[in-house]
Amino acid sequence: MNQEKTFKINIYEIIGGDAAVSSDDGQIIFERIDKAFKENYLVTLDFKNVDLIVSTFLNACIGQLYGFYKSEFIRNHLKVENLSDDDLMILSKVIERAKQYFIDKKGFEDSANKAIYGS
Repeated sequence: MNQEKTFKINIYEIIGGDAAVSSDDGQIIFERIDKAFKENYLVTLDFKNVDLIVSTFLNACIGQLYGFYKSEFIRNHLKVENLSDDDLMILSKVIERAKQYFIDKKGFEDSANKAIYGS
C-alpha cells in the first residue's frame, strides 16, 4: 500500500496571529512548503483563525512557488483549508499573476516598468 506523506502548516500558529499580511511571514511559509515539496510531501495550508489575508503574503508564500515548480506539481501537492470565498478569489488572482510572471519574467517586468515609468 502506497502511503502518501502529508504535512500540515497551521498559518495562525506560525505567524502568531490572525493577520497574514507580511511578506516576511509569507517567506517563512514558502520555505516550509519548499522543503516539504523537495521531499515529495503533500502540503496543506490551514488558515483557520486567520481573519485578514493580503496578496503580499500570498505572493510570498504561494506565488513564488511557480518559479520553482510546475503548475501541475503544485496543484497535486498543495491544498488550502479554511479560506473564505473572498480570500480564495485573492489567491486565484495571485496564482494567475505568478503563472504569467514566471512564463515571461522579462516581458512582465518590461510591461510593468512601462506602465509605471512611461518609457
